Formats: sequence, structure tokens, C-alpha cells
Amino acid sequence: MEQANTNSENSRNKPDRKNLWILVAIAACITILISILVLFWCSTSSQPAIGVISRVRNFLFPRRSLAVEFPCAANLKQLGNAIIIYAHDSDGQFPTPEKWCDLLMSECKVPATAFICPNAKAKKGQSSYAFNKNLVGIDFDLVGPDTIVLFESKPGWNQIAGPNSWNPANHGGKGCNVLYKRGTTTFERAPKGKGLKWTPAGR
Repeated sequence: MEQANTNSENSRNKPDRKNLWILVAIAACITILISILVLFWCSTSSQPAIGVISRVRNFLFPRRSLAVEFPCAANLKQLGNAIIIYAHDSDGQFPTPEKWCDLLMSECKVPATAFICPNAKAKKGQSSYAFNKNLVGIDFDLVGPDTIVLFESKPGWNQIAGPNSWNPANHGGKGCNVLYKRGTTTFERAPKGKGLKWTPAGR
């Protein structure tokens, strides 16, 4: 009797293969649905399908080394959070562009290490990132969420620049990390950030 009960309990504890296959089928259907939605979105928007598919591919099968790019993006994310806090505490104003690095350090306690990409040739007291020159004199709340705020440039401090200062050298010439006004970061491969949104309106 005890042996029968034990066998019954073991059979209940075994994975239900039928349910497992059902879950696999559901996951496959979801993947197909997402693919269809992406293609439909591409056909109804100005975004080229090849570009979107390329980004999905790069996300799923990254060919670049994340050992350097991820910490670099994390630095930009930290700077982005500090900018958002600064704007909230300063009536919707960006840090004064001519001293944005100094203000983020003094007002938001951002460490000096956050200003340097781990693979950059920047020295202590320099920054690997530049502030988008198109945002000078613009209120934080008037800038579109997809507009670039910071991006990788040559080493300096309190730098204000545009696409011509785009510097992919930190990542073997493959691209740059950028920070958007919404606070997110991406790694972009387009030369000089072509196709990205540099103006306050996000165009």
C-alpha cells in the first residue's frame, strides 16, 4: 500500500510533457506574432524594415563585446538620471551646458568615473561624452523624448557638440553609445549618428 502511494506521488511530481509542449507552442506563436507586428509596423512607418530587423538581430545575437559597451552605457544612464533629477530641482532646466559636468558632480554627486568610457583614452578630469549643442537654451520639458542629450565624443570636459564630434573610436570604430532625453541609452552604428534625432523637437 505504501509503495503504491509513493508511486502515485512520484507520478504527480513528474513534469507533464503534454503541458510542456503546449507552453513551447505558445512561445512559438508569440514569437511569430511579434515578427508579424514588427513587419506591419515597418510597413506603416518611416522606419526602414531592414534597420528594425537589424536592431532586433543585434539585440538577440550581439556581435560586439559587451564588456566595454555595457559599462559605457551604464555611465550614460547614470548621467541621464542625474540630468533628470537636476531638471526636476531646477524648474525644468538642463544643467548649464558650459558647465554641465561640473554641475552634475557638485549638485547630483555623480562620481568622476561616470564621465569616462572604460575604453576611452580620457584622463582623470576629462569626459568621454558631449552635450548636444542643439539643446543649449532649451527647457527640459520642451525636448522630445527621442532627442539625443549626450553622446560619445573625444575626451574633454563640459563639452558641447553635435554630430561632427561623433567618436566611435572607443568601440573599435563600430559605433557610439548615446543618451536620450527619456533617460534610455542605445548603441548606434550609423556614421555621425545619422538618422537619429538631434533637434529639440525630436526630428
